[in-house]
Amino acid sequence: MSKWLKLGINVVIMFFRFGIVAGYVMLIYPIIYLADAFQNRTTHVILTSSDFLRFSSNHQATLGAVQSFPSWSYALIMSVGIILSVWATINLFRALIKLLSNIRDQDYFSTSNELALTTIIKAQVMMLLGDLLFASGNQLSQSWLLRVNSGAFSETWETCFHDIFIIIMLAAIYETYRHAMRVKAENDLTV
Repeated sequence: MSKWLKLGINVVIMFFRFGIVAGYVMLIYPIIYLADAFQNRTTHVILTSSDFLRFSSNHQATLGAVQSFPSWSYALIMSVGIILSVWATINLFRALIKLLSNIRDQDYFSTSNELALTTIIKAQVMMLLGDLLFASGNQLSQSWLLRVNSGAFSETWETCFHDIFIIIMLAAIYETYRHAMRVKAENDLTV
């Protein structure tokens, strides 16, 4: 392996480690949603935030819809979605660090690589669950208040379909790697 490739892998590992630290800091973010719900500001924040766009200037949420908006449900859905997505990202980065470290060390066929691939698939499933919650919360703001989230955590149902596709692709890669591990084990036994 060339020294430039090793250097590149080390740089990527460093960025993933910074991402893990940022992920732990990001776990504080759900407090904002819960604080807004506790202060009965959730509806006001959605209606006045630049992150939420109106369908058109002619469409306005009715006073009844604004008053009956389920603020606590929205806050809890978004908070749990954030926790799941951030935790999944932290686990994904850890698994990628392990996988890249093994590649850098030229340990291509090991059980730790297989475990890292399993962790990546589990993290993607966790991201799917988080995105389902985000899509549900964004559907609430869209249906009740006629606002579309265009800022952070603006996932929609379409994002969930993309997550399912990624899970299928990762599962195919995992099965291919498992098959390669079996073939290598058989070859090692015959030599």
